[in-house]
Amino acid sequence: MRSCHGRRDPRAYVVKTLSRVLKNAYECYPDATPAAKRLLQIQANVVDQDLGQQLRIRVKDAGPGLDPTIAEKAHEPFTSTKPGHKGLGLALGRQAMRSLGGQLIIQPNEPQGVTLTLLQPFVLPEENKETP
Repeated sequence: MRSCHGRRDPRAYVVKTLSRVLKNAYECYPDATPAAKRLLQIQANVVDQDLGQQLRIRVKDAGPGLDPTIAEKAHEPFTSTKPGHKGLGLALGRQAMRSLGGQLIIQPNEPQGVTLTLLQPFVLPEENKETP
């Protein structure tokens, strides 16, 4: 998506980050896991934060999970638990979200799985705005 001014539309960064998060969550399951068993729980809502309203998108998987010490580093470049992966997806996603004033949060679940949360400042359209 491009804006009329030739700049990349900020929504494209959020969409790309969400795509990376979904791909990462799907790939966390062992290779032998059939596609029908690779379940993801996705929740989206608007929440009130200290800095105003934010769009919150949570993606939760039921894969093997992450050790908390690995979860702390999972957003760093070249950090991956998956063989053959470069470990750039979450790092790029986090960078994109930060550039827009948002966050990408990685939380291990008990007893298994991981929740990845995208928080993005959300501005509602002005209601009943009068046009001149």
